[in-house]
Formats: sequence, C-alpha cells, structure tokens
Amino acid sequence: EDLHLPSENRFIPRDLSLCSELPDDAKEGPRISKEMDPPNLIFENIFGRLWHRLDDRYCLPKASVSILLRNPRLDSQYDETSQTWTYDASSSIYSSMMMSVFSDALAQETYETELAGLTWHFNKTSAGLILKCSGYSEHLTEFALKILSRFFQDQTIVNKPFLTERYVAPTKDKYLRNFKSYFESRRADTYAAYYTDFLLASRNKGVDYDVEVIEGLSLDN
Repeated sequence: EDLHLPSENRFIPRDLSLCSELPDDAKEGPRISKEMDPPNLIFENIFGRLWHRLDDRYCLPKASVSILLRNPRLDSQYDETSQTWTYDASSSIYSSMMMSVFSDALAQETYETELAGLTWHFNKTSAGLILKCSGYSEHLTEFALKILSRFFQDQTIVNKPFLTERYVAPTKDKYLRNFKSYFESRRADTYAAYYTDFLLASRNKGVDYDVEVIEGLSLDN
C-alpha cells in the first residue's frame, strides 16, 4: 500500500528551446573554436551591478547565475569608537558555519531540483557570500529566487527555519572534529606551512582559538 509513484517534479524542464538572440549558425551546433566574448554590464546602481554574457559557443538550453553578496559583518565587527570595521575571527567562523547549516537544511528540500538538472552552491568566500545556480534555463530564475528567499527569511517567524538545533548541532560537531584532528593526521611539511602562515597572517588566531569559538557556539550567538 505504501508503494507509489513519486509526486510530480515541477522543476523538470518542458521548454528546451534556445535563446532567440543566438545567431542562426550558433543554433546548428557547438562552436568550440569561437573566442569567448566578455560579459556586458547591463545594469548598475548603488546596490550592485548586473552582468550578462550570452553563451554562443555551446548553445544549450541551460544557463548559470552567480550572485555575490557583500556584507562586512561576515568577517568584521563595527567599532563605535573609531567608527570603522575591524576583523573578527569569531564572526568569520560563525558566518562560515551558518552557510554550512543552510546547505544542510536545504539538502532534502532541493533534492527534486537536482533530479531535474538544477544545481546550487551557496558559500562564504573572502569576497562575500556567493550563490551559484546552474542548469536548464526554464526554471533557473525561480530556483535561484527560492534559495535567496529561504536564506533571508526571518528565522523567528518562518515555518521551516534552518537555524535550529537539528542542523546546527551536526555542523558544530563536524567543525569541531575537523579542527581538533587538524594536527593528528598531518605531515611535517603541513605543520611547517601552517605555522608559517600563522606567523605571517595578521588576522588569524590559530586552530586552538577556532576550537574555543566553536565550542561556545549556540543558537543565541
């Protein structure tokens, strides 16, 4: 009685037509030898810039979207006295863990989109938060907006918050295991490289500090 067909996957593409702006010769097949054109800046204001490049080499009914979100709080704290942003190792660790928690929380929710050929990655980098979505064009915009809306929802009122103990606890355990085992399975040259980077880096406080910060992590902070 429990055996049944899966529910309809609305992200499976039905429209596989190519972009109407492609030249006719591009629609006949891939043009591997063609040089790649640079992207065009099509919109800019105080909030950001939007770039676009038409893929006229491979000419597939696919697209990719990359969104860079900059926020100084990812790695810094604001000093009211000096009115400047200063690097804060705790903020950097917490923001990295938050992105890991978010990815884990949405793994099951985005399973059907992966089956439909849509993939996504949302990571913290030195430049900021980068969301990358790629796959068949028909539902790509809807999919990217879905990821962004889930990330920016108020966690105190949303029906399915991702900042819960269910997802935070496994991520905390994973990070702690990784940092605590850092020196247990490393070669001598890795030790040398680590301490060299540690001495030369002006902002890094070392693995021991990272472990201390992670151990003190809770949903409140």
